Amino acid sequence: MLHDALVPVLTRTATAFCGLPSAPADRPDLAQELSAMIEHAGSIGPGNWLPRFRRRGTERWAAGVIADSRKTRTGSPFLEALAAQPGEDGQPLPLEVAAVELLNVLRPVVAVGRYIVFGALALHRYPQWREAVATDEAAAERFCAEVRRYYPFFPAVGAYAREPFEALGHAFDAGDWLLFDIYGTNRHAGLWQAPEDFRPDRFAGMPWPASPLTAQGGGDWATTHRCPGEHATMTLMRVAVRRLAGALSYRVPPQDLDVDLSRMPALPEDGFVISDIRPARPRAGQPVGGR
Repeated sequence: MLHDALVPVLTRTATAFCGLPSAPADRPDLAQELSAMIEHAGSIGPGNWLPRFRRRGTERWAAGVIADSRKTRTGSPFLEALAAQPGEDGQPLPLEVAAVELLNVLRPVVAVGRYIVFGALALHRYPQWREAVATDEAAAERFCAEVRRYYPFFPAVGAYAREPFEALGHAFDAGDWLLFDIYGTNRHAGLWQAPEDFRPDRFAGMPWPASPLTAQGGGDWATTHRCPGEHATMTLMRVAVRRLAGALSYRVPPQDLDVDLSRMPALPEDGFVISDIRPARPRAGQPVGGR
């Protein structure tokens, strides 16, 4: 199952970036813990209780990592910067806050695995894009942007209004429950031409941050609610789909590839199973896989 296989790979990616061991001796199940935080983020009730309980333990571990970095003043540039990051009072962030911020880097990297699975699903359903994705980095970038538009991660997100406000001709009171339809916005006929078609070339000449794409929030990264990890997400996706398109040969056996929009976060029903995996034979004089 591609999704399950990506969890430890992306955990190693995230921990390497942060300067941490990929399987800390005191947290050998870190990959599973990060995955559980994502898997149950959209659920309520008993299915959410155990991951929340385990998250507290992961946060205590992360606080210890920050405390050690402050004590020894050694570690990766990322850890040193996070350990020294001041809060509004000019003092280093409280340990519990810095711990959450560390997890806010580790967890989303693992979460990108879902977008990679949707990229694999798109390569399977639209194989005419495989060669361009494998050989042209710009085409791979457009392909990944279209994957994020076309397939749901969280189909919708909700929030309560903290104070009264007006927007788009509607008045909202404090406490009102709002639901933002991400899936619908990214397929809105008023924003996209032929929105039900998978067309990566719609992003040609249209930089994805400036487009109506709201897969990871809207606006810009500095002042609004757009995810600051969007560039990292696109890079991880691009590397992965180029490997899948050109560097690997594999078979997709019969399985249920339907995507249930009531599941948050979403995935193909069978997680996208691949088999008979082996290196692909590169064409003469042509690199495959990309970086």
